Amino acid sequence: MLIDVRVVPSSPSFAIVSKDGIVKIYVTEKAENNRANIEIIKKLEKLTGAPVRIVSGLTSSHKKIEIEIAKEKWEQLLNRFESNSKK
Repeated sequence: MLIDVRVVPSSPSFAIVSKDGIVKIYVTEKAENNRANIEIIKKLEKLTGAPVRIVSGLTSSHKKIEIEIAKEKWEQLLNRFESNSKK
């Protein structure tokens, strides 16, 4: 599954937010020396249990990410993050 995301580095905590069809991933690492990209890959692999790869946008805040999961599982993950942010 290919996902277009916007990355927000140097955030207080890791979070995934989907609003109006735009997915934002907030990472705690800075956008230098590939640290934010590494955090994205590690966290998403841990959350999904599936391989994750950045297909394009390695040096941009707009990225295309490939995750080997079904669309339904991705939507469940987004819903889980949204539910946790409302608490």
